[in-house]
Amino acid sequence: MNKEKLIFAQSSNTNGLHIPAAALKLAELPGDGPLEYRVMPGTVIAYKKQMTAMELVHVANSLQELADEFFSILCDVCGECEHCEEECPYDTADFEMDLKLPEALLKRAGIPRDAKLFAATAEGGVLICEAKQVPSLQSVPADLMDKLLACDICPGELEKHILKGEIVYGGA
Repeated sequence: MNKEKLIFAQSSNTNGLHIPAAALKLAELPGDGPLEYRVMPGTVIAYKKQMTAMELVHVANSLQELADEFFSILCDVCGECEHCEEECPYDTADFEMDLKLPEALLKRAGIPRDAKLFAATAEGGVLICEAKQVPSLQSVPADLMDKLLACDICPGELEKHILKGEIVYGGA
């Protein structure tokens, strides 16, 4: 967690994060007070440096509402699983795949020993590479994948959107 002072720039000539005063007021954040921020993949969250128990409850609830909203968008974009007529190619065991390869093989491929691996089938073979190089369903955190599957999301549609790198939120 980064605990450096968060600077709210007042003009476009100043380096810093630009948040309108009205937004700070609605969030009940002090425009000139001590704030902290947390940087996580895809987001930066600013919050008061000191909070009461009730303020912390409100922050946790707001973050949960946002997570639920994003989760709902994923579910809407991917739709419900229509349970393939033939055997579904997305067996839930596939999402829990914990591939292990000999350390020497990983070293030759330049893949860190603790890297998460991705496997894809090709006619007559299997391609295995580091998961971060090929975004896939295996790249989705297990607890989130479990939640998505529990809501009967179509894993094929989710994988299609992941592999194509499609914009599924916002846009033009």
